[in-house]
Amino acid sequence: MLHSEGSTPNGTPRNPADLAEILSALEEEQIEERWEELHADERASVFEHLDHDARARLARRLSKESLAALLEHMCSDDRAAFLRHAPESLRTELITLLPPREQRDVLGLMRFPDGTAGALMSTEYAALDADLGAAAAVDELRRSAPSRETIYTVYVVDRERRLLGTVSLLALVTAEPEERLRELMSAPVVSVPAQADQEEAARAMANYDLTAVPTGTDPGRRSGMASHANRPDFVGGNRKGGGELARRT
Repeated sequence: MLHSEGSTPNGTPRNPADLAEILSALEEEQIEERWEELHADERASVFEHLDHDARARLARRLSKESLAALLEHMCSDDRAAFLRHAPESLRTELITLLPPREQRDVLGLMRFPDGTAGALMSTEYAALDADLGAAAAVDELRRSAPSRETIYTVYVVDRERRLLGTVSLLALVTAEPEERLRELMSAPVVSVPAQADQEEAARAMANYDLTAVPTGTDPGRRSGMASHANRPDFVGGNRKGGGELARRT
């Protein structure tokens, strides 16, 4: 039996990946039964960790409304990946059931073909104004953290939302409260075009010891970020690899 709130009967924590592994081994009828045992607020995270076949088996057992509600609460890159591989008729119907903001987001991400950095891109990154003070930045991150894939690296932007640099969460919490982000940030920024091969993003992260790399379609502007979370096999990549990297300010 699966236990909601990510714990086993003896109270040992069980994370979404553990639950997804259990579900992935089940047949279609069983996976639906076990799915209903999960707490509603953990289903999206578990679904993100299911393998492709398990997602398909479960999707066949859910109503379109239930599936759309699930997609609404998924990370942007996982939502786009699922819809990109769904049958066209189902994909169209599910997109129309999403709220307008999620519709725009997923349609933007689905422009990028499989194998590109854009196909891995998440739009749930932290970006803050360069003139914000460190204390105010930490307060803003505290408010926005639940809707961000990561806050450990913050993108620093100007008033036109152009990417200027990056600053780590560690740098923010150890800085003087009024010290501005433009004084704390590292620049220039290593980034890759959204149309670039995924291996180029992997090399950028490995070569520069990054957990995420900004991606975009226009110089100086990022559309999202590709991270180790989007492709776990990026971790431990070839740190000596080549690849054309775009350094943008």
